Amino acid sequence: MTKNSIRQTVALGKRSTLELFRQPALVLPSMIFPLFFSFLGNSSFGKTTSLPGFPKVSSYLQFQLAGTIVQGVLFGSVTGAAALATDIENGFFDRLLASPTS
Repeated sequence: MTKNSIRQTVALGKRSTLELFRQPALVLPSMIFPLFFSFLGNSSFGKTTSLPGFPKVSSYLQFQLAGTIVQGVLFGSVTGAAALATDIENGFFDRLLASPTS
């Protein structure tokens, strides 16, 4: 990557992050729901680690951590897709395609 492409990536990332945090209603669900479901699942199914045939893990939270991470990534990607759709609707994407960004 060249200095120019790094600078362009940082500028677009900063723009996207600022737009995202201007609407906290979009940020909170992607952070809160995976944690909520993780705690709910751990309190509901925490004792299942002692059942025969269950994989050897020290706690159910350790078993569930991968699912929580995937869920957080999926929530974040939905937010990113919504931001991309908004950029396409507002014409920013067309201006970005016409600009000399590499």
